[in-house]
Amino acid sequence: MSINGRNKGANFERDIAKKLHLELGLYFKRNLDQYQAKGQDDLRCEDASFKFSLELKRYASGAFQKSWWQQAKSQSGDKWPCVIYKFDRKPITARLPLAFFMDDPHDQTVDVNFETFIYIARETI
Repeated sequence: MSINGRNKGANFERDIAKKLHLELGLYFKRNLDQYQAKGQDDLRCEDASFKFSLELKRYASGAFQKSWWQQAKSQSGDKWPCVIYKFDRKPITARLPLAFFMDDPHDQTVDVNFETFIYIARETI
């Protein structure tokens, strides 16, 4: 990853942490250990009532990658995996497991806009 790409990702992490704090009243911080070891989420919330493990992706263009979801699932532990991603000139989107909402024997996912994710997170706290 280029330095500009890493800066873009770090800025996105700070932006999402700030938005989550403003909307949920919880404090989030960037997990700098993610650069040292695999299997670490990008943002951490110190409050145990927050039910999601967050993986954040920020790219100029492209499409959602299956590997992002696999990464989020593998590092989520006892929390629900969530990938929050954004492409240039596109809205922020959150991908969640369908099993969060209903029984899902097929391990499917659902995308929601960021505002809907905030609502979901608020209702689970």
